[in-house]
Amino acid sequence: MTEAKIIKNFYKEYCGIVKENVTSQSQIYLVDVLEQLHFIDDEAVNDNRMGLCNLLRKHKKSLMVYSKSGEYSGESEDIVKNLFKICCAIQNLKLKQRGHNQLDDDLLRSYVDAINYNHDNADFILMDQLNTIKSLINRKAYSLSHQQIEFIHKEFKNFFNQRKDFKDAENKTKRVK
Repeated sequence: MTEAKIIKNFYKEYCGIVKENVTSQSQIYLVDVLEQLHFIDDEAVNDNRMGLCNLLRKHKKSLMVYSKSGEYSGESEDIVKNLFKICCAIQNLKLKQRGHNQLDDDLLRSYVDAINYNHDNADFILMDQLNTIKSLINRKAYSLSHQQIEFIHKEFKNFFNQRKDFKDAENKTKRVK
């Protein structure tokens, strides 16, 4: 399958999930979207016995982002556009982007530098990553260079691996049927 086809299929999946998750207050809980896209382990997010679940519940308000409709069009939906670009970058998918300002390399690095990968607790690393994503998407629409996409992919490798493992298992199940 070509990269363009992969992006198109992911776009359909992404739009459906985002639209489903817009609340009556015109907000989206970032964790729900990332979990339903399989970037985050759904068991760790939803199992009350897991530390991550409790940590996310405690910080839920800070991980809400505004979205009028969950649509991918219009000036007011830059958050939805930027989240799609970040999700593609996590997967190392090179979008053909036009009409937007390039995200400043120093700004991207300053956001990513806020992630403490040396933390003993992986849940805290994930929280840092979620806060970084929130900071990256909560801006006017921008484009990403191929180098920035590769940098994001490298820094969010755990998100990429989680989705890849899920999709591999899903495809294996489809082949068995």
